[in-house]
Amino acid sequence: MATAATWPDGRICRTCIGRASRIRGRCPRCGAARLLPGLAGGTAICRDCAGITRDFTCCRCGIEGLLTSGKICERCALAERLDTVLDDGTGRVATALLPLRQALLDMPRPSAGLAWLRNRPALDLLTALATGTLELTHEALAAWPSRQAGGHLRDLLTSTGILPDRDPHLAVFESWLHHRLESLTGHPHLGVLRRYAAFSLLPRLRAAPEGTLITGSARYAARAFTCGQAFCDWLQAAGISPAGLTQAGLDRWHAAASRTTAKMTSGFFGFAMTEGFLPRLKLPAHPTADACTQPISQEQRLALVRRALTDGTGPVRTRAAGLLVLLFAQPASRITRLTTDDITADGTGTTFLRLGDPPVCVPEPFAALLRQAAVDRQAAVIPAAGRWLFPGQNAGRPLHPATLSHLLTEYGIPVPAARTAAFRALVQRAPPPVIAQALGYSGTAAASNAAAAGDTWSRYAAGDHTR
Repeated sequence: MATAATWPDGRICRTCIGRASRIRGRCPRCGAARLLPGLAGGTAICRDCAGITRDFTCCRCGIEGLLTSGKICERCALAERLDTVLDDGTGRVATALLPLRQALLDMPRPSAGLAWLRNRPALDLLTALATGTLELTHEALAAWPSRQAGGHLRDLLTSTGILPDRDPHLAVFESWLHHRLESLTGHPHLGVLRRYAAFSLLPRLRAAPEGTLITGSARYAARAFTCGQAFCDWLQAAGISPAGLTQAGLDRWHAAASRTTAKMTSGFFGFAMTEGFLPRLKLPAHPTADACTQPISQEQRLALVRRALTDGTGPVRTRAAGLLVLLFAQPASRITRLTTDDITADGTGTTFLRLGDPPVCVPEPFAALLRQAAVDRQAAVIPAAGRWLFPGQNAGRPLHPATLSHLLTEYGIPVPAARTAAFRALVQRAPPPVIAQALGYSGTAAASNAAAAGDTWSRYAAGDHTR
């Protein structure tokens, strides 16, 4: 590594200068609250006490920090860059985007904002919005050529109140669908595919109660559309007109399709037959798949519970999420939707977590770990993302379920197998309807797990147990 400076304790590289220039606190030697770039016996101290001659004071705001070109700090450099990028053409920041500018300036790490503004798709999109070339609407962002840039900025704009709230999973699917339909221009069956998306897939997603859509909802809709398109492609390749499809032809396609593809295409078949695009034919039934998720043993589950509770070196949020899987059988998609408001306490100090209705009691010491996770949440892009118990990197969005599953797997918790083991242990201790209601599951899921566990509670007292 090339030497960037020579300090009293030796030569130092650019990376170490950057790291040292972000340490703040009270100097243990002189007691001043300021930047602590120096070291004394492994303890960070200020530049004066360390004898460092390098100046870290920003010539614009007077605050010590890592200086960029022009001897200004990163936050001042970010402000200068934002003023240029968000210029509406009159030399001023576009009025509608002022909340976005302020939110970006309030970021814990302005260096991340500077790096983002070096991204060409994001830069072009911000310029188009600031100058009015692109409308400031969800629809315009969904149609932007770079889906990633459009999606990230949409999260920022909704978090800052510039755009009205819209379910992020619905917005992701709408953006995906727009680009997919554009790519199918000239397709002989584009009309029916467009109607299938507009009158079957989108209404179902839009009708979902607020906050109930998960990542899998948009993914399922996208897969259903893709399977419908694949069937239309098969018709075209086989030289079969939609109206000329016979039962034998449908059976031939069905025999070659996988069970998942056949299931995902059934919605398109129903729509296409109702619309008159396809003749009314009988859909062959595929055999149901055998259960592939084998639960871990109770000994393994309890060992993982002990480790998550006592491992002081593991990340707090990973351990807390792991215990939600191991004790309450929660899937990653539901864990990431939890907010700090879901954690409550009564007059006795007992902690409750809202997974279903009513909230479940969280025993100690897990309750203490859960409260610590709520306090120690890692800072996301802007403060508006702080309501999530497991915040993600995108503004206003929780951690992605796939990311959480990866973190848990790395920690040694096999999520599907551990969740199945926890569910079966729970339904052996209480009636399945009670477990289902408390944990937010359907009665069918609880009953099937009880049957798999060999305990159906067939002698459970009859009556209405929801009162």
